[in-house]
Amino acid sequence: MMKFKIRIVAVLLLLLGSVQLEAQTDATFTPWYAGVKVGMPIGVSTFTSFGADKTRIGVSGGVYGGYNINKLFSAEMSASFSRVGMSAHEGVSYWLGEDGNRYFAPVSGMSGYNYADIYSSVSMQNYGLKFNVDLLQLRSITANSRWMLHASPMISAVVTSGSIKKISNDAKVLDGATNFHFGMGGELSGGYQITDELSAHIYSGVTYLAGAQFDGLPKYLRKANFVWESGIKLTWNFGKRKAKRSKSYTTPAALLIPATPIVEKEQPVVVEAVEVIEPVEAVEVIKPVEIVEPVEEVEPKIDSVVVIKDEILTSIYFEQDQTFLPTSQHGKLNSLLGLMNSDPDLVITIIGWANTTGTVKANLRVSHTRAQNVGWWLAQRGISYNRIKMSGKGIDRSTDDLDKARRVDVTKLIKEQKNEK
Repeated sequence: MMKFKIRIVAVLLLLLGSVQLEAQTDATFTPWYAGVKVGMPIGVSTFTSFGADKTRIGVSGGVYGGYNINKLFSAEMSASFSRVGMSAHEGVSYWLGEDGNRYFAPVSGMSGYNYADIYSSVSMQNYGLKFNVDLLQLRSITANSRWMLHASPMISAVVTSGSIKKISNDAKVLDGATNFHFGMGGELSGGYQITDELSAHIYSGVTYLAGAQFDGLPKYLRKANFVWESGIKLTWNFGKRKAKRSKSYTTPAALLIPATPIVEKEQPVVVEAVEVIEPVEAVEVIKPVEIVEPVEEVEPKIDSVVVIKDEILTSIYFEQDQTFLPTSQHGKLNSLLGLMNSDPDLVITIIGWANTTGTVKANLRVSHTRAQNVGWWLAQRGISYNRIKMSGKGIDRSTDDLDKARRVDVTKLIKEQKNEK
């Protein structure tokens, strides 16, 4: 069994080592998260939850918290507490003596109980460390989905304490020892991002326990010693949102300050001495009248000026309250990608919009996130951030169509000759 466990861990580590990281840090994800979970554990040891008399499903509850390294990987710590019942397998006819040992038949002078008449009630504390991989981030078509599919190898420290009780009246007949175990296993969970902060998950996982049988009974032919648990989790995401690695297009301060005219220092005027000439008697001079020829009227000169304006290349539309790129818009995105690959000098501006549903502040944030998701999609496919400018404008009040308002406009600057008189 131990060799089998080691092989499982080795395969998982090999899988993680061979993964090529496609999902990058995105403005829509928060680094920290915490949550609560409730589950239904089932144990298999000397006794099993699938006992000969009935199936015993336990109950568990716990808390967890973790850190999102990026949208693909996260590390998580958890603490949970559970209780589970287990009874004998069908056909088992051993006898448990009051000394805690297993016998094939009742021992003379010693109290004891048939395995078929008793069950084990086990309380467990599980302190775990888990490494999550979101498998949906490995495909570009699902990378921006609200759905999640986590595969999670884990190790844990487990404390168990089992007591033996009668099936007939639930009376305790023997206290089992408290045992400390090293546990390892894995978990698979599927989740949905309800809002940017809240998500819900369904999980199922198994933990193998090393050491003594955790049900408090002596080990015999069956060497199984594991807990299988399924349940639901509710996760709250929080923390400062990570900024996308993009080039800053800050206008130099010198361009924002109007130029101050330079005034030259006034030079002193030097007056030279002038010779005084005696006035001469004025003589009237009659000048001939100059005949001026009519001047031909000339049309004013027309100057040619350059006008710069935005041209919309495409518009990407979003669902209500969504910032993830819809699958229906991937055709437009691929066309835009082809255009930018064919023209290496093309620089685009990505502008996000929202409709009038919701608050102004929330819509401004949503519009900004939509624009950044489009930019991130292009950057993931080789387009440099130096060729992308992104901004969110908030609510688009120029249209009454709520569907068309939820969009991202991708534009480029064009130069146009215009004649002015």
